[in-house]
Amino acid sequence: MFDSVTHPTTQYLILSDIHLGSDLVQHARPWTSERLTRVLQIDYDLSSMLDHYRNHSEPGCSWTLIIAGDLVDFAGMSIVAAKDVELRTPLSPEEIEHGLGSAADHAVYKIRAVARRHALVFRKLAQFISAGHRLVLVRGNHDVDFYWEPVRRAFIDELLAHTDIDDDREARKRFESLVEFPQWFYYVKEQLYVEHGHQYDETCAHQTGLVPLSPLDPRRLAYSFSDILLRFIVRPTRGFTTEGHEKKTVVHYFRIAFSLGFIGCMRLFYRFLRAVVQMFRSWRAQLSERAQKIRTEQERTMQQIAQRFHISIDKLRRMVSLWAKPVTARVSSILRSVFLDVILSSLGLGLLLVLLLAFRLGPLWLIPILAAVGVFAITLWIRRSRVFDPKDAIKESARRVSQLLPARFVVMGHTHQATMESIGEGVTYINLGNWSNDILDDAAPKAPCSHLIIRRVKGELKAEFVSLWPRRPQKNEIVSPTNG
Repeated sequence: MFDSVTHPTTQYLILSDIHLGSDLVQHARPWTSERLTRVLQIDYDLSSMLDHYRNHSEPGCSWTLIIAGDLVDFAGMSIVAAKDVELRTPLSPEEIEHGLGSAADHAVYKIRAVARRHALVFRKLAQFISAGHRLVLVRGNHDVDFYWEPVRRAFIDELLAHTDIDDDREARKRFESLVEFPQWFYYVKEQLYVEHGHQYDETCAHQTGLVPLSPLDPRRLAYSFSDILLRFIVRPTRGFTTEGHEKKTVVHYFRIAFSLGFIGCMRLFYRFLRAVVQMFRSWRAQLSERAQKIRTEQERTMQQIAQRFHISIDKLRRMVSLWAKPVTARVSSILRSVFLDVILSSLGLGLLLVLLLAFRLGPLWLIPILAAVGVFAITLWIRRSRVFDPKDAIKESARRVSQLLPARFVVMGHTHQATMESIGEGVTYINLGNWSNDILDDAAPKAPCSHLIIRRVKGELKAEFVSLWPRRPQKNEIVSPTNG
């Protein structure tokens, strides 16, 4: 979790949101098979970049490659285990319908499927590490499954399979020592702070981000609001993509529903109801005794982090207080986020107007005035309560984090919107952007494949923010003086 960027042999290469495995959705979307070749472009781009930096490190220097979350898209996968594979955790009815879930053995199967599908990337990562460079995997909301130790072990094993280490124990130990899985963030004192950023987004945040177990079944991880929508609605439904929902209105989703025909519309409505039921189950589960035990475990984990890295526990608690309240933590948030507040308010307004007309409770001229006032009030409520885009919340949280753990560079991902800007005196915020797009979203702009480079040049820290697309690298540079 900690390092020292002031060491003259340290260079940092930081990227985020690669989403390997987001194409493995055939269980819920069997019609996507013809689109899978598009995803291989990510493998070529990422592998070429790894080769480039592996072959162009400064003499006597090594790279620390930090992937700031969502390297593997456990949440977005929809696959089933092969018939000859026996799982320790039996499939639930929901997993039979939507694919393997978040239990440790399910996630291990997923990581192995991703390693087969994206063998080129795993081979290049293994070569990068074998050359003496480090790999740091910060957990994101789509790869929170790295919480499980067996999943971390399986990931390293898949990397080792692309080396010639075999049974050399010392070589295996050296290799494994170069791979790190921070529980929360990666911090270089006064220089660099990296985390994914999803805990500041109410749609993707977990109630207990450090111990993301489900109070419904601690053998599994908790599903966020976004996870539930992804599994129950987005993956199984034609016309839905994983991007851009923060800009959509209820009218957009009604159009998709009607485009599916009567049977398709009814199926979508049924999936929607089941998703809402699951959200309310998640809300109720947070009130249980199990949930309290998980919160106690998170507090214990924070105590361990504080002791291990000599950080004040009060400071860590203040950082946790910056996390967004998850949608599934409040009934009002659930209703708001699935547009039920709009639907119920509109139905209530319509019923009121009908009653006024039916029982002649007022003059007729009053009806259109009440209707206009009601529509205006509902519209105003929607605009004030709906959270459309988390990017501003994440940037503001980055600014406040930098006050608690001072750093020249505060780096996050999650939003898929690359940016580099000042958030305080001597503090630069970088959002890393993304490397992948939904394979069914033809309208989405090509991912910028952006990455951040931090290295020492003539006694100064130099940060370069580079994008591979368009093909000529686009650079933003910031130079920060070091302490010596």
